[in-house]
Amino acid sequence: MRTFVIYIFSAICLISAYHAIGQDDSTGNGAPVLKHSISTDPLLPLFNSFALVYEFEKTKKTSLILGFWYGKETETYPKMLDYPGYVVNISPIFACRYYVWKKLHTEYQLYPGYSKYYNKNEDRFYKSFNLFNELRIGYRFNFKLFNRPFMLNLQFPVGFTIYDSNEPDSFKEIRKQDPVFYIFYPNVYFGIRF
Repeated sequence: MRTFVIYIFSAICLISAYHAIGQDDSTGNGAPVLKHSISTDPLLPLFNSFALVYEFEKTKKTSLILGFWYGKETETYPKMLDYPGYVVNISPIFACRYYVWKKLHTEYQLYPGYSKYYNKNEDRFYKSFNLFNELRIGYRFNFKLFNRPFMLNLQFPVGFTIYDSNEPDSFKEIRKQDPVFYIFYPNVYFGIRF
């Protein structure tokens, strides 16, 4: 059942991505003046994480996103409470966003990255390649501050790990008890548009 749910979720994400990338580039009034933005979530350092995201508005309805993610998941990270150690994740971010209505959007993110697990019971590190994905629903607020164009992007992510090449057995046992999807705290990305 778990595998079936993962396949259905992946199919929905891929269909959304195909629809977003295949949009017509004509906007009627011309291309948006401010097509680029760079943003970060200022709350991520509270969770020993960091993300930097570049967004290119392909059309008024679609955006393509590239970014970088670093996270150290320890006992202070909500989903890591029962794990015997910690995980360090480093990954590029590939994403596409589709605006459903005004600035209300869905976004699909893919994280193909490197993970380094530390198992404190064995006092050993495990290096691993993993593939994680998220589907996000959010709203983007565009505004000016000190006469400069900024943006605030509020998102609610749901995601799961697709593949992990070398996860320690003790971590796998605990992960089996977890739900299929991780529902994370809301993301608040703040950035500048140009």
